[in-house]
Amino acid sequence: MWDNTVQSSLTAKQKELLSVLKQAIDNTDLDLNQTLDIFESVRSRANTECTGEERIVIIAAVEIGSNSLIYWNENIDEWVAVFSNENKSLKRWFNWKKLGEADVSGAVTGAISGAGAGVSALAGGLGASAGQAAKQIFNHIFN
Repeated sequence: MWDNTVQSSLTAKQKELLSVLKQAIDNTDLDLNQTLDIFESVRSRANTECTGEERIVIIAAVEIGSNSLIYWNENIDEWVAVFSNENKSLKRWFNWKKLGEADVSGAVTGAISGAGAGVSALAGGLGASAGQAAKQIFNHIFN
């Protein structure tokens, strides 16, 4: 859920809350709304349990992750069409939740390592899922 380069910069509370997000993403039994409910629960916990600095990372992860999950859930069919020439078998192995996870990880890394935490989190989150999508497609085609 976070890049190894920021491992030592995360507090125990941040790791705990980010792990909750990771568990929600990894749970294939949860649909989008259930996953987003867990993200909102983490936001609430961050607002009551975290210091101001801790909260920046968690809120960035929740905001970027929620929006990414919504985007990929709503747009996966278009991506399938583009990359599979209407072959819907792509949808079986293309994991939209992992795309959201990539954006969460990018947001966390950006928020921890950047100079303006909000801007860096956004920059870190943007494009991470596109890279993950390309990786999934490459691995499926060439492996």
